[in-house]
Amino acid sequence: MRETIHRVLKRSSRRTAWKRIIVFDLVIAFLLSTFGINDIYTIYAASESKGRIINVVYDGSGSMVTSGGENIPRWSQAKYALEVFGAMLNENDVMNIYPMSKEGGLGFTLKGASSDRVKTIHDMNGLYANTPFTTVKSAGQNLIEDNSGKERWLVIITDGAFDDGATPTEEVQSTIDSYNSQGIKVAYLAIGDNAVSLQSNAKQGFYAEKAEDGVDVINKVTSIANQIFEHLVLPDSYIATSGNDTTLTFDIPIEQVVVFAQGDDVSIGDLSINGSKVSPSETQNVKYSDVTPENYQDAVVDDSLKGVVAIYNAGDEPFAEGDYSISVKGAEVVEYYYTPGVIVNASLSYGGSPVSEDAELYSGDYEVNMNFINPLTGETVTSKLLEDAEFSLTVTNNGKEQTIESSSGSIQLTEGDVSLTAVAKLPGQVELSDQKDYVVLPEPIELANLLRLGQKRLSVVRKEITTKHTMN
Repeated sequence: MRETIHRVLKRSSRRTAWKRIIVFDLVIAFLLSTFGINDIYTIYAASESKGRIINVVYDGSGSMVTSGGENIPRWSQAKYALEVFGAMLNENDVMNIYPMSKEGGLGFTLKGASSDRVKTIHDMNGLYANTPFTTVKSAGQNLIEDNSGKERWLVIITDGAFDDGATPTEEVQSTIDSYNSQGIKVAYLAIGDNAVSLQSNAKQGFYAEKAEDGVDVINKVTSIANQIFEHLVLPDSYIATSGNDTTLTFDIPIEQVVVFAQGDDVSIGDLSINGSKVSPSETQNVKYSDVTPENYQDAVVDDSLKGVVAIYNAGDEPFAEGDYSISVKGAEVVEYYYTPGVIVNASLSYGGSPVSEDAELYSGDYEVNMNFINPLTGETVTSKLLEDAEFSLTVTNNGKEQTIESSSGSIQLTEGDVSLTAVAKLPGQVELSDQKDYVVLPEPIELANLLRLGQKRLSVVRKEITTKHTMN
């Protein structure tokens, strides 16, 4: 009996000792992971775009219909341009139209997922009267109060001075500045000579354009839309046309292709990418308005305006580089827009050696280089389509900001949270960006010291086991 009890006690003491060893090993593993042996920093992965909220202040004043006692088609041209704008909306985008005639009231809301959004613009009507600045303020306030997380844009299209000149230019500018300070980007299109002229300030997010009458209005509105939707105009050197067939050559991955063809009877076919056919995600017909203003039934209509907008979306990953073939029939003018499917990358180096993305970051001075990465291959991308890019980097480390206004530079990182936002600005004020979030660690504990600590503790435990075994 005593012998049996003795065996049980001996086994129990051994179990307790080895439990201590196991627990200690777990502690060691925790320390190793905590102090830098295992990867604990995180890299931000951009989620699916939340889209944009775009508030458009649309000039429905009498000067859009008549000038110098003669009727003019300016209203019709602007409305057609707005249809093209609406046709380019992406699925998660929202557009709110604020006609000037409503004195600050919302006209209607368009959703990118709605197939009848262009028709809604086509059918809109009302009185064409004044140019109240209250409409701008109402549209801006709506964006201030928006908490959807969407990118916010205010677009102002006008051909006259606000409130017949009663609202000073300084007030217009200061109001726009206040919107910019709250993260709202503003695009302002002045049509003709009577509209208030303002100066762009791209750095703060204000973009001013001026258009003459006619086709120039359409071109400028389309340019604003391309900027908002991050479309670039494909250069002629990348386009080869033979009859109705066109080949677009891309040497970079592509996120989206938009075809805007104008003519009386336009048809746009599938896009063949390196031999694989891709049907348009959406096709929208745009046309001059045959709905005249309520108080100008004899308004002049520009009936030459007619076309089709076809959109080809890549989906989860971009289209590969190569030859993109398409057939466009019945078009007098065709324009091709694209969204690059590349990643703006900010790579770090320490002491002249590259820092891999699976390495830990510790306090210290780092070199930064920015470039474009092909997400399909992970390789660096160089192309004439990207060569005019202007890079900038904003580093936020424990609430403090550092800025680099070039493709390379140096930064100092201290222990704590850090966010790197890389931006590439391309022609047409189009911006591509990417963000990475890290945790900067303190100086690591030397592994040799940590192992010596572990060996010492193991020796103590073994001595304890031996002593107890001898006593028993």
